[in-house]
Amino acid sequence: MGHNLDFANIEEEFKKRFKDDELGWRVLNSFQRNNKTYVNLVAYVDSRAIMKRLDSILGIDGWDDIYEEINDGFKCGIRIWLTQDQSRTKWDGAPRTDFESVKGGMSNAFKRAANKWGIGRYLYDEKLVSTELLPQRGNDGDYKYFQDKKKDIKGYFRVPSKSQKSKAQIDPPARDESDQELEKIFEGLNDYEYKLGLSNKPKLSVKIFNRANNITDNMNVNQIDYIHNKASKSELKNYYVALRPLYNICMAATKFEISLDEVLKYAQIIKPEIEVTNVFSLLFQLTNDEVKQIFEIAETEYNNNKKQAM
Repeated sequence: MGHNLDFANIEEEFKKRFKDDELGWRVLNSFQRNNKTYVNLVAYVDSRAIMKRLDSILGIDGWDDIYEEINDGFKCGIRIWLTQDQSRTKWDGAPRTDFESVKGGMSNAFKRAANKWGIGRYLYDEKLVSTELLPQRGNDGDYKYFQDKKKDIKGYFRVPSKSQKSKAQIDPPARDESDQELEKIFEGLNDYEYKLGLSNKPKLSVKIFNRANNITDNMNVNQIDYIHNKASKSELKNYYVALRPLYNICMAATKFEISLDEVLKYAQIIKPEIEVTNVFSLLFQLTNDEVKQIFEIAETEYNNNKKQAM
């Protein structure tokens, strides 16, 4: 059990990066640039790769997974054993899915619990990969098919490798304006929207964009394309600045290995005058100094917890 590793060493092993062939890729969103269609991709690790890692580090008898049904989903705990009497369990949950609701919900809960152990957590901090959507499958690598019926687009994207990821981050698709600052704003917005879950919430994105730019007209949600493709540099910068404190709050949770709910409790201490119910309740409410204070509280708690675990 545990291959004679202690908890600290086990967690270090858990946090190692996965190989390219152990990762999957999904399309987060699409956009137009210079009459070409591009997709933003995010990497994920599936349950089988996680199980393989657990087996290789702990042995097949060194861990087990526990499930409980909760509300409209499942709660999963991954328990690791160092001895027959000593173990530790970390939990997380997920709702049922639209397809194969039970199997999908349990699988997602398992992956989230693995993330609590640090397995694949680094993927949340990876930059998005932008690549062109092509009408035909190429012969220079592994290609996947993608279709978005709502936008009436379809095509093939090349599955990224490590070298492709580096290139995509350094050399994003060309835009109408040759402006390095604008490119950095777009890169930052891609990361911010992904981390905050806005990529799948166009109505909320439009609402935040409007408020950041004092736009009172009621923009149709389809105008999310306006934000990504036509908005002015100053409008994008205002949107970027509005999202940055919320992104930093999420990053505090990742950096100090705690839940976002825990970080929000620290935010409530700093902002007693408002009711902090979720990260978006802090929109337009935080100064840079207040974000720094929240980070300091989270770091102090993190260091205290590490001392107690030793």
